[in-house]
Amino acid sequence: MDYRIAVVDDTRSDREKLASDIAAWFRGKREVEVNAFPNAESMLRSFIPGRYRIAFIDIIMPEENGASRGENGIALATRLKAMDSKLLVIFYTTSREYVFDAFSIHPFDYLVKPYDPMALSRVLTDALSSLDESEAAISVRVDRSIISLPLSQIMSASSQAHSVEVVTAEGVKLRTNTTFSDFEKHIGGDRRFLLCNRGVMVNMDFVLTVENGSFRMINGDIFTIKTKGRGDIMNLFTQYQFEKLKRK
Repeated sequence: MDYRIAVVDDTRSDREKLASDIAAWFRGKREVEVNAFPNAESMLRSFIPGRYRIAFIDIIMPEENGASRGENGIALATRLKAMDSKLLVIFYTTSREYVFDAFSIHPFDYLVKPYDPMALSRVLTDALSSLDESEAAISVRVDRSIISLPLSQIMSASSQAHSVEVVTAEGVKLRTNTTFSDFEKHIGGDRRFLLCNRGVMVNMDFVLTVENGSFRMINGDIFTIKTKGRGDIMNLFTQYQFEKLKRK
């Protein structure tokens, strides 16, 4: 599956039409799965980082108590972006007045109802272009879903029996249904990742300090550097940080 796209709109006819139009636009171009949700709560229950590449979110949706405040979509987008900063959020609404309230979310684009087919085509074309330009990602199975994790968003990975626990840049922990050796192969020798102990890999971009023979990550996690070969590991870490400073 190339892409999963979410559509969140409390108006059934609107969400079904948009979901259908998106699927039709992709037909023959890429494999796509479009999931439609009637409210923020149902979307959040389905959401895990990396599952969706694009989310179309109606700005104005009623709260659970039925009172419309006009900002439900913005609140949802805020929560989703906090969990997955790579998610492309596209707001669509009949009310232009709320567009300015959504600026702080840094949405990818806007679509005004009723949208013109050419407008939807432009938004999707731009979104695909942005996604295609993004860096390499790893596809992993979490529960019953295959999700795509950009390598830059993986903070650490550690072996857990026959699975791997991945910690994302947002601090979300994902249990993937793969072995550590297979996970390591899929990383493909990316220089950001350093094997610091048996079954433990860290992304050096997220190392805060090195203390007492351990890496302390920016989220507070501590990973012990194995004793055998510690000098070589520290040399690799120092060299990477030095080269990173030169690039900056």
